[in-house]
This record gives sequence, structure tokens and C-alpha cells, in this order.
Amino acid sequence: MKQIAILTSIGLLLVACQSAVPWAPHSTPTPQPTATPQPPPSLAHTEWALISLYSQPPLAGTHILLTFEDEQMVGFSGCNRYGGKYTATAEGQLTFDEIAMTLMHCEDPAGVMDQEGTYLQALRDAAAYRLADDHLEVQNAAGETILIFARRPTYTGDPAALVGTVWRLVALDGRSPVAGSVLTLAIHDERLMSGDAGCRDYLATYRAQGGDLTFNYTAMLGPLCPDEARQEQEGTYTTMLGWTTRYHLTPDRLELFTLRGETLTFEPLPAETWLDLEGPTWALLAFVQANPEDEAIPLPTEPLAGSEITAQFANGEVRGSAGCNRYHGSYTRQGDALTFGPVAATEMACFEPTGVMDQEKRFLDLLARVASCHIYGDRLWLETDDGQILVFRALKE
Repeated sequence: MKQIAILTSIGLLLVACQSAVPWAPHSTPTPQPTATPQPPPSLAHTEWALISLYSQPPLAGTHILLTFEDEQMVGFSGCNRYGGKYTATAEGQLTFDEIAMTLMHCEDPAGVMDQEGTYLQALRDAAAYRLADDHLEVQNAAGETILIFARRPTYTGDPAALVGTVWRLVALDGRSPVAGSVLTLAIHDERLMSGDAGCRDYLATYRAQGGDLTFNYTAMLGPLCPDEARQEQEGTYTTMLGWTTRYHLTPDRLELFTLRGETLTFEPLPAETWLDLEGPTWALLAFVQANPEDEAIPLPTEPLAGSEITAQFANGEVRGSAGCNRYHGSYTRQGDALTFGPVAATEMACFEPTGVMDQEKRFLDLLARVASCHIYGDRLWLETDDGQILVFRALKE
């Protein structure tokens, strides 16, 4: 009995000691944290180029593009523009709704319209997406990968850095310009551009914000050249300008990117091609005035067919043809500021072409009001304070 009592006392003592130790391990296992699934990155403000459609690459020479905005998407499907709404969830679900498109028909390359239809149907069948290594994979409801896109680089930019630059085209979506042709782009201010399209001159308005750039209006100036290859190149070039959506500017390169996936690559116009005010004979390409119906769209008017208006500058004197009569006068230039003194002209009367005398009066009146001049390579712009412009090109010797 004594032994039992002693053992009982020791047992109670051990229990008491265990209860008094505050750091004794608890018998319940400590729960381990579980990994929380991370939602896929947002698609908003990303741009993609298709590289696989049902495991097949796009037709050679075609580009299919997709851009996600906040709740809308837009793109180019090989022939037409398209757009609509999309929904992307944190669980990786992706659907496209209310897809609308333009209604152009393209025949080149063969099969492009069938490819476009297949692509748009794949968008409608989309159910999920996955982002990995700058690739976007889109699956249908059965879990099959039906579309694979590669991320397109995005650029930010300062549109003010564009103003005053002059460029020469070196690659038309990877192709060199037609031999002997020179295509240029001069950026005059925050809304106006001009240049040589390789056959005729052009005048364009544009809008730039950040890395985005679009052309709103393009007018051609001067007679069409007889070279068919240059005519075709001009059409291709001006069409690409119309499709431009983005730009990338560095000190030695300007790239314009189209919604169709094309690239226009420019380099600075070489210094040796820039002309001085004095020396060349300048021939008028166009009168440019504000459009009374829309001030954002300039209104160019070419000289009458059969008439030629010219200007030559030397030693503070200007002289040339006003279309019918010869004229001469003085001028003063300080930097970009240019003003003309009294201009005298002969007093012939011309009846051909019709309206030539009214045109001559318009030219001489504008000349007297010129306030500044700008030279862009071999093009001369004389501008009045109210925004009217006389655009000249240098005649070749």
C-alpha cells in the first residue's frame, strides 16, 4: 500500500510539472499554409499577333492582330477590321461578344477570306486563355488550344519630339523603295505632315498621343508620274499611312506600324539633300488654305494646268513667273522669318488657261503676306500668319 501511495504521488507530481511548463509542445499539429492560386495577368492594354490558327500558321503575307483595351477589343483579321467586347476572368475564362467587322473582300493571297472566317469563328468559340512567355493561348470549351498569339511590343513616345523632323523611307514593310524613287515624310507641327510619295507629293493631317499615331486625311499634290511601278508603290505607301496606328521614334529611326501588321521604316533625310533658299528655282505645287467647312482639314489647290508659278531667291531679291507675268521684289530673312517688300510685275493679260489672271492675283497677294519660310529637303513652305501656305518644290537642274 505504501508503494502504491508513493507511485501515485510521483504521478501527480509529474502531471503538475507538465502543466506548469508554458513552452511544452502542443499535441495538435500546426497547420501549414496552402498556396493561393494566382489569377492570370490582365489582358487589358496588350497587343498580339496570331502565330497559330488550329495548329496552322497564318497564310504567308497575311497578318492577324488583336488588341485588348479595357473592355473592348479591336484588330485586323487579314482583310477586315473587327472589334467588340470581351470578358476575361481571374479564373482564366475568356469570351468575345458582339463582334463586328468591316465588309471588304480581299483576293490576295488566295484563301485569305476563308482564313478570316475561320479566325473569327475561333474568337466566338473562345472559352479560356493562358499567358506564358509572351504568348497568349486561347482554348475552346473542350479545352483545345485553337489560337496562339505572340505579344507585340508596345511603345511610349513624346509626340512633341516628332515636330520638325524630316525622314526618308528605307523600307516598305521590309521591301526597299523602287529604284530611283525617294519617299519622304516631313512633320511640320502637331497636326500637319507632308512629303514625296515617290510619284506625287502628299499633304496629311495626323494625331499622335503617347505611342499612338493615326492619319486623318491625305491629299495628293501634283501630276501623276508616268512610271507604273512608282504609281503602284505610291498607292501601297499611302494606303499603309492610312492604316497606321502606332510609331516608334529614336534619333536615327522612325517606324510607323499599321493595324494590318506592316511597318514603314524611315531614316533622317541625308544632310546633303537639303537645299538652301537661295540657288534653286522653286515651282509652286499648291496653295493651301484653311477649309471653311472643317478647319482641321487643310484645303490644297494645285496651280492651273498649263500654268507655272516660280520663285528664285538671291542676294535679297526674289523674281519669277506668277503664271502669266514676270515679277520681282525684295525680301528679308531672319531665321524662319521671311517678309517680302513691294513686288512689281509686268502687265500682260493672259486668257489661257481660264482663270490664270485670278490665280496670279491670288499668288501675289499671298506673297505679300508671307511671314515665315521652312525648307524640308527640297520642298519650300511659305506661310502667312493666318495659316495659308504656298508649297514649292525645287526644279531639277
